[in-house]
Amino acid sequence: MSPLMTFRIAFKALGRNKLRTGLTMLGMIIGVAAVITLVAMGNGAQAAIEDQIKGAGTNMITINAGNFTQGGVRQGAGASSSLSEEDAEAIRNEVRGVRYLAAVQVRSQVVAGNQNWQTRTQGTDVDLPLIRAWPAQVPPGAVAMAFGFAAATGVFFGFYPARKAARLDPIDALRFE
Repeated sequence: MSPLMTFRIAFKALGRNKLRTGLTMLGMIIGVAAVITLVAMGNGAQAAIEDQIKGAGTNMITINAGNFTQGGVRQGAGASSSLSEEDAEAIRNEVRGVRYLAAVQVRSQVVAGNQNWQTRTQGTDVDLPLIRAWPAQVPPGAVAMAFGFAAATGVFFGFYPARKAARLDPIDALRFE
């Protein structure tokens, strides 16, 4: 059979089975779009991670309060709450080149009813996102939902018609051509 005859038979079959042809095309289009979307999202995630690593930066200095000894036990780095807001303002005003400054962690005593304990209280101000160069992020749920929708649509519009066509008896399929 010549290639011209093969193409003629194929296009005649496509013309007679418009619904099957349309659904197969739709499945292929959605599948390709899903792959392109996932590759783009992967590249975007990679760029976001690279930006976060760059955001950590070599031009950032972290200053922690020192340690102290209590009852013969060293409490470790950052255990002392010897740095204050005044210290932070002094650093901001007196050290050249400081663009942003954010207090992150404080050791404090928490009291509730008749109980109290030492703990670390963490918080910051508006400068920390600027210091870390944090980007906006795509929620993981949105990525999972997009992947699930693309996979379900591709299976329904691609696999189902192909499976149905594969189950046809070749003689019966040729009769309806």
